[in-house]
Amino acid sequence: MEEHFAPLIGFFLTIAAGVITNWLIYKKPRLRYWISSYSEFLEISENINVYVYNLTLQNAGRGSAANVKIIHPHLPADSFVRIYPTIDFHVEQVSGHDAAQAVRLPTMPGKSEVVVQYLTTRIIMLDTFVSGVVFDEGTASPVAMKPQVQLSTRTLAIIWAIYLFGLFAVIKIAYLLGPTVLNFLWSAIP
Repeated sequence: MEEHFAPLIGFFLTIAAGVITNWLIYKKPRLRYWISSYSEFLEISENINVYVYNLTLQNAGRGSAANVKIIHPHLPADSFVRIYPTIDFHVEQVSGHDAAQAVRLPTMPGKSEVVVQYLTTRIIMLDTFVSGVVFDEGTASPVAMKPQVQLSTRTLAIIWAIYLFGLFAVIKIAYLLGPTVLNFLWSAIP
């Protein structure tokens, strides 16, 4: 019986080493961003259209990110920028580029998320809205957002019922065939 404990102890030590390594590695900031919504308000007053873009910026790491810059190649001059929850930020010109601007956040704490809202009277192409997000430790990863069908509660209940029935069937078959399969495997070992 004791010879079976050595592989189990090795298995649990490997899992513990992986968890500790993961904890040590991801103390750094890990930023990612995506355009979370886009709205148009057409002809609010005479020949004035208003466009609202929301960009979500998330720090999934545990470390703080310093000097975060959201770079926009063509941000219109009449744009109004807000950040939720309210934190300190500045809109500044990007050096070396005439039209490019950056929304700069001095710091972004770990495990946090902010929504940057842009209100403008000019339409901006979504694929060129943000050219990148950089910070002192590296660059943020863009997340490709794709619209997906939202399943109804009834459909989800049916899917879960089928899943649980299949799981129960596999467990029952393993229970019934378990001794037979183990005897066959043990007999095959010289």
